[in-house]
Amino acid sequence: EQQDYSFVCEQFGENSGKVHSGFLRSAHYINHEVKPLVKELLLDNPKFDLIITGHSLGAGVATILSLIWAGEKELNERNLHAYAFASPCSLCETLANSRLTRHYVTAVVNNDDVVCRLGISTLKDAQKAMVALAQHPSLSIEKQIEIYNEVEREGKDLKLFPGGQVWIFESEPHGLVPTQIDPCELDEIFLTRTFISNHLPHAYVHLLERAQDQAKND
Repeated sequence: EQQDYSFVCEQFGENSGKVHSGFLRSAHYINHEVKPLVKELLLDNPKFDLIITGHSLGAGVATILSLIWAGEKELNERNLHAYAFASPCSLCETLANSRLTRHYVTAVVNNDDVVCRLGISTLKDAQKAMVALAQHPSLSIEKQIEIYNEVEREGKDLKLFPGGQVWIFESEPHGLVPTQIDPCELDEIFLTRTFISNHLPHAYVHLLERAQDQAKND
């Protein structure tokens, strides 16, 4: 379920759009429960930065929480940033690409991870594609791809996306290839052998370990 919401901060003003209502409720709950303690810890540790992170559902909440806390001067001035791993779709196109979100959120996507593309609209797209392909089981792979690409998709205005600076990591024979993409490119589910396993926590741990090793050798 989506709902209208506005994030306000001094640097970027008011940013309004559709957000995932479940993640928003969770972010408000954490904000209410944790913010006093966080402010106290920051006061006791004046050199600390403030990093929010999470995987999967936690990444969706971290994304929205960082945008809420961007409006809190005591938190914002401590280099506030969210790192969202395997982030689900939580923001509309406008908010996902806003200067506010790009400033405060970095999202990491492991190749074909289904959760980073999962929503009611993308599920409808996948359903229509599978129905269309089921009517032509004996066609060549090339023809099936052609039919798949011709299926009418839901409009992007109905979809939510991960937000911020989004980096997708793809495995190639010569190593990992990180590419920064527009969040709205994550608008289609790919039905592959790894689209679920690439979402799991250990897959992201392995991804980060490989990225770190590769960076050391470059």
